[in-house]
Amino acid sequence: MSFGASPPSGGRQGAFRGVRQQGGDAATIQSCAALLVVTEPDLTVIQASDNASLFLGIAQDVTTSSLAALGGDLHDCVRKCLGRPLDGAPLVQRCRVGDARRECDLLLHRPSSGGLVIELEPAGPAVDLSVQIKGALDNVLSLDSVERLSDVSAAVFQELTGYDRVLIFRFDEAGYGQVIAERRKAGVASCLGQHFGDSEAPPNAHLLIERNRVRHLVDAHEPPVLVRPTGGADAALDLDLSRCTWRSFSPLHLQFLGRLGVRGTLVAPLSVGDRLWGLVVCHHRTPRFVHYPVRAACELLAETVATRITALEAAAETAAEARIRGVEARLIAAISRHGDWRPGLTDDGALLAGPIAATGAVVAYDGQIDTYGETPSEGRLREILEWLDARARKAVLAASVVGDEQASEGHLGPSAYALLAAPLSSADGEYLLWLRSAAAEGLGRHAGSASSTAFAAHPSQWLGHGSMGAAMLTTGRLLPRWSTLDRITARLLGEAVGDVIQQFRAVRVLIAQAQLAQAKSKLELASQPVLIADAQGAVLCTTPAWDATPGLAGKRLEVLQDLASLCIEAADVERHLRELVTLQRAWRGRIRLRGDDAATGRYLARADAVLAAPGRVLGLVVILTRTFEQAETQPSDPALGELAQGQAAGADAVSGRYSCISSLIADNRTQVARALTRQGDATEDAARCSGVERSATHALELLDRLIAYGRSGSRSRGRDAEE
Repeated sequence: MSFGASPPSGGRQGAFRGVRQQGGDAATIQSCAALLVVTEPDLTVIQASDNASLFLGIAQDVTTSSLAALGGDLHDCVRKCLGRPLDGAPLVQRCRVGDARRECDLLLHRPSSGGLVIELEPAGPAVDLSVQIKGALDNVLSLDSVERLSDVSAAVFQELTGYDRVLIFRFDEAGYGQVIAERRKAGVASCLGQHFGDSEAPPNAHLLIERNRVRHLVDAHEPPVLVRPTGGADAALDLDLSRCTWRSFSPLHLQFLGRLGVRGTLVAPLSVGDRLWGLVVCHHRTPRFVHYPVRAACELLAETVATRITALEAAAETAAEARIRGVEARLIAAISRHGDWRPGLTDDGALLAGPIAATGAVVAYDGQIDTYGETPSEGRLREILEWLDARARKAVLAASVVGDEQASEGHLGPSAYALLAAPLSSADGEYLLWLRSAAAEGLGRHAGSASSTAFAAHPSQWLGHGSMGAAMLTTGRLLPRWSTLDRITARLLGEAVGDVIQQFRAVRVLIAQAQLAQAKSKLELASQPVLIADAQGAVLCTTPAWDATPGLAGKRLEVLQDLASLCIEAADVERHLRELVTLQRAWRGRIRLRGDDAATGRYLARADAVLAAPGRVLGLVVILTRTFEQAETQPSDPALGELAQGQAAGADAVSGRYSCISSLIADNRTQVARALTRQGDATEDAARCSGVERSATHALELLDRLIAYGRSGSRSRGRDAEE
């Protein structure tokens, strides 16, 4: 592949600083051309490449010379173009330069740095490419799939340019790419299927390609030529070379080409809408110069291919949407029948794998993994999910993976897969995965001489990550390719299932909120003080009875441990509550609350952790129950207090055989209450205490009535005796 200079980061403007002459850093161009920078309107040279005089065939130095003094008709050709738009792509004219009137092609444009840039290159023979271009366009426009279009485009570009190898390269959403089509001469190594990371295709290079549509490198081994200021007021001009056809290439990219055994390259972008879809990359083992007419024809064909890709992808998306509608209906029906969407996919794995014709499919959701067909082990799948989580999230990702065995050098092994992944949500580990087995298609053979493939044990080393060598996961047609329809279907399936999941979760939230509101309304009717906290001890809510309890009323608790400060036994209560939060250790005990009037209230406290599953805590609950001693000394109901006083007065007035019955009832009630407060279930104890209270009270009422009846009888007999 051939990219421009590798500029530093810093946004769109910063992307071009790596191809500017700044400070003492000299800009460079390829030695096959010459470059001049002139002022307007006098057309005086202020910067020039070191080879300018040699290229022009003149003995004099071009420093501070006017174009008119350089011979030929260069001055006249440039003067005629000054009124034309020159801020975009270079304008190309044929002219004669130097005293020998050497025929050259002139490329003219105005850079953002100012001045007028003139590039001169050798002119080729006149050639008529109309028939060849028309035949290529007819061929390209008749194809009905992106895969076939890519294969044919590679053949068309090779026939037009004569390069040893032509690659069709496709980028994913993160800027990583893969060779999806190839045409090569005999004896040339294959790059088909290889993945290239950001070290081979720098993201900023995409911006440079947008500015200079076709990039051409004649000889990677030829040293570049400096472009120097010629002195004077404009010597410090910050020269912008981003639109220059013959600017040199970065050392990083030249090293990359050297590893591939490539010396000459030509690259044309495939832009679909406002995104760089891919590249047409031409490689040659020896230096190769391509004249302007062929370069222009390549740019024309690349634009046509990109337009055709747009149409084919739109048609593929329409076809995929028709398939997805049936899947959505199936998922919604599964929710109605089972209360979950997953059975709609897992009950019939063909519903998931069928639209993409995969040999295996995986649904990873909410920590669970469901598989269909031929897939790696669950352990390997979880490694793949971890690797996917570590990458930038995108609509669909294609990669190559190894199964459970360790593949040897040059072999993929029996369980190599092509992977297609679509996220279901932004949560980690939630994806739809499709896999195609190389063995199922008889593709798991030796890699051959193209490039050995070394797979490591961890996915970060065998899933298209890293630089040259480790990034090249496949060679030749070792793994099946995912078609454009496959990718679009995967993306739409991921989006459709993701939408159903969000709807499903939204419904669950609504149901949970309704259940919470209903539970809260019932909890508010509880007569006991109750506090509810989350698993970390943060207080969520309290009952009205809690808020009305003396010692608790008006005290806002942020966390559960704040309750300890309201108790006389603060240290002991704080310890038990801390163990409840950290260890989920239940606690039963008596507490005394500090009242506003310094009086104390006695309660039996029950504190428990509510577990949804082993190791998973939903929350914490504290329930307070009045002890019986408190009920005797501080009745909450004034009417009951008056009744108790009346019962005591009645007991004091009892004589004869009824004198000890009231004491026996009261003693029995106290003993039962004390026994119950020593039991475990505070809620059940409270109900029992309440029952004992009602029974004892009723017994004392009956005794009081019996005594009153006896007394009334005695008074009646006394009156009869008097009479």
